[in-house]
Amino acid sequence: MWRQLTPSEQARLLGSAMVGGGVLALAIALLAIVWQVRSLQRQLPELVMRLDGTLQKVGPALRDVDAIRKLIPPILAEVKATRELVPSVVAEVAAVRQALPPLVEQSAAAVNNASGAVRAVEPHIPGVLTEVKKTREALPGMLDRADKLVARASTIGKEAGKDAAEGAITGIITAPFKIIGKAGKGMADAIGLGGRTDFTADDQRLLGDVTTELIQAGKVGGRRIWTNKKSGNRGDATLLAMAERNGQPCVTMRYHVELKSGTVQDRDVDLCQQPDGAWAVATQE
Repeated sequence: MWRQLTPSEQARLLGSAMVGGGVLALAIALLAIVWQVRSLQRQLPELVMRLDGTLQKVGPALRDVDAIRKLIPPILAEVKATRELVPSVVAEVAAVRQALPPLVEQSAAAVNNASGAVRAVEPHIPGVLTEVKKTREALPGMLDRADKLVARASTIGKEAGKDAAEGAITGIITAPFKIIGKAGKGMADAIGLGGRTDFTADDQRLLGDVTTELIQAGKVGGRRIWTNKKSGNRGDATLLAMAERNGQPCVTMRYHVELKSGTVQDRDVDLCQQPDGAWAVATQE
């Protein structure tokens, strides 16, 4: 039979239960602490390694900080010196700003003067350009004549005696191409342009000039170009060969002629030196 417990017995029983529960809770707490300690022990080597790596990084950082701290005083000194220069720079800027208006006025006056000078010269520009154009157009012919005179100068002594009967220096200079055609054919006939009015006497003279220059130069393969602005014709001559025929010095010339009308003529012509020293178109045997 169960009997009812007295209040004192009930109190002792409740206290015992509470003490047991407290001991159990303490035991559980101790077990948790032990588990956490063991977990910390397992993580401790890794934490130590991390701490060591952090310390290794801290050292260079501290050295950099120390180097930066050492640089700060010179930087502050430079800043101080720069601040001291600012007033003088500002003063120079102010002086420049004050000087600008007179300079601008002087520049404007100079531009106006230059514009006036340009306006004064402008009416003369077309005339000057026309003269320049005329000079440029005449220059090739002047140079050609100068070259021809120089080339012929070497033959003046030789030709002077032979052409003395003709009586003038002009005759001496013009003799080499004047005599071409003595054998009964003119230069126009020799290159197949005889009887054409568009192959003028000036064209024949220029052709004779380049022929004379090539013969005097005596270089096989030599080439000369001629242009007649008046007739619009042009061409060139090339010395192909040099040889003797019947005891006479002879040359073979190749002529290329382009007429303004569009006609193109190419012809090889033999020229031989005559007993009087002049050159003429060789006769066909």
